[in-house]
Formats: sequence, structure tokens, C-alpha cells
Amino acid sequence: MGAQGKLVHYYVHGRGMGHATRSLAVMGALRAAGFRVAAFAGPDALEVLRRAGPCRPVESLPPRFGPRTLWRLGTRLAEGYLAARAERPCVVVSDSDLPGLLAARLAGLGAIAVGHGLLAGACQRPPGVSPGAWRREALKVRSSSLGAHRQVVVSFVPLSPLDPSRTLVAAPILPPDLLASQRQPDPTAPLVAYF
Repeated sequence: MGAQGKLVHYYVHGRGMGHATRSLAVMGALRAAGFRVAAFAGPDALEVLRRAGPCRPVESLPPRFGPRTLWRLGTRLAEGYLAARAERPCVVVSDSDLPGLLAARLAGLGAIAVGHGLLAGACQRPPGVSPGAWRREALKVRSSSLGAHRQVVVSFVPLSPLDPSRTLVAAPILPPDLLASQRQPDPTAPLVAYF
């Protein structure tokens, strides 16, 4: 079965622009492969993604847990479930948006979690990193990917997944000029790291 015309629901967390710009590239690749993509985005991601195709606003959950967050989760879960049942996408992809994953699971659809934070919950702990700190971060990020059948960890760090049948570690595709400069590293050059 080819991708031609199959629908993908793509949820994007809406605080900051990093999730939106990463998702924009993935959605473009899905469309180029023949999929139809319906995006659902939180406030900061909405305007970026609307320029590339259909995009519906959703409320992003706050980073803290409380009664208001539970209420928002329930509302978002109902909205996502109704959209999934009505439109029957072939899969739901979520870039750090828990309600989209849970709605997919409730609707009996495949769900894929994408994110850089998944690194701690889905990959082997690197040597030298505190086991306690790694466990705390793993617990936090696992809670944001509940319901996912598969995970795509987006990372510059070459770590091995805990379960290769369920998790893919995807490194960024670097431009050729940057790769050429990496062949002969300059020890005085600045280093940018994003976590």
C-alpha cells in the first residue's frame, strides 16, 4: 500500500518554535511522499505551520500538573478522539503533545511520538551521567509519550535505543559545508548545544 492520499494527523507542542520548525521539515517530507497532513498546533507553533498547509489550533498543556491541567487534558483528549474518529488518519504523529497520542490510542490508531526529550526515556544512559538525574528525566519524558506505539528520538547525541524495535534515534541531516568543516575540527571554534 502506497502513501498516496493517506491522511496523517500531526500534533505539535506549542511553546517555543523548535517543535514547529522541526515538524515543518517532517511534514514537508510526508507531503512529498504523497501523504495528506492535517496539523494540530499550539499557540507558538500555529503561525509557522499554517504557512505550510492546513493547521488547526489546539491548546498546549502547561508544564506543571494540577486540576486545570487535568481539565485541559480531558478537553484535548475528547477533541483529538473526535477528530481521529471522524477523519480516520492512517497514523497520528505527536511532537511532544501528549493529548494527541492518547486520543490516537483511544481511537485504535497507530501513534508515533517525536521529540528530543525522549532521549532520556528511550535510550541507554551515557557513561558519566548521574543515574538519579537520568531516571528523573526519563520519568518526566515518558509521561509525555504515553500511548505511543513507536518513538523517534531527535538527537545530536549518538546513543543506542533501549528497544530498537520501538525506537529510532534520528540525527539531523547536516549541510555539506558544515560536514566538510567537521572533518578538520577547529578546537577554538564555538560549540552550540541544545537540550
